[in-house]
Amino acid sequence: MEEKNIDFSDLGDEDLVAIQSSFYKSVKLKQAFTSLSASVRYTLGSISQQYGTFDLGLSGYEKSYCLHQEFMNDGFNYNFIKLGCPGWQTGLLKLSVKHYLSLVECETQEKILIPHYDFSGINFSDDDMLSFKEDKFCTGKTFKDIFQKSFEDDKFYGNCSSDISQHIPEFKETKEIFKYGINLRFLRIETARWQSAILRFRFAFETEINGDREIENITNSSPLDEIRNASIQFL
Repeated sequence: MEEKNIDFSDLGDEDLVAIQSSFYKSVKLKQAFTSLSASVRYTLGSISQQYGTFDLGLSGYEKSYCLHQEFMNDGFNYNFIKLGCPGWQTGLLKLSVKHYLSLVECETQEKILIPHYDFSGINFSDDDMLSFKEDKFCTGKTFKDIFQKSFEDDKFYGNCSSDISQHIPEFKETKEIFKYGINLRFLRIETARWQSAILRFRFAFETEINGDREIENITNSSPLDEIRNASIQFL
């Protein structure tokens, strides 16, 4: 059965959330999530460095390694060559930390392993060429492999745990939370009714392509291509 999800931001700041035996206003958790999102670019950057991210030109500082702030905000500009589309194109890459509530019938529902990182939002293939900095290049597969290893590294979740548990002590086992979610109940003031849910997190990479460049590739195609394609269909 497909889960019914609601974004955590849809809760009112004064709504109550019960985690284990503790109660919090929704705004308290939102502040903790904001803090987590702000620190992820540093945490993920330091872990990813050992897998080769530094060679991609993604470092923000010479001595203190981190991902650029743009990854967590408006997005990070990059250039790429997409197979079948000659010439360099431009795009926007963004990393977001999504948190949402998966509604359940009761708190004792069996834990379900879920993917906690998502590359489905990127529109480059494994063999496409990417460039995030002048004279720094990699394939799409290299990029995905580096960050997949980073998201599976225990050090990453240890650092996340130490940050978010300062706000919410129940989040000390952060890796398990990202893998399975955490059971909680929430009470909306407007309904005055408790509802059970699983709080889930997901790291998501998303890209946007400059649409003008894609149109240019189409309009620059030769009229002879249409004739050739038509000839092939009649063979």
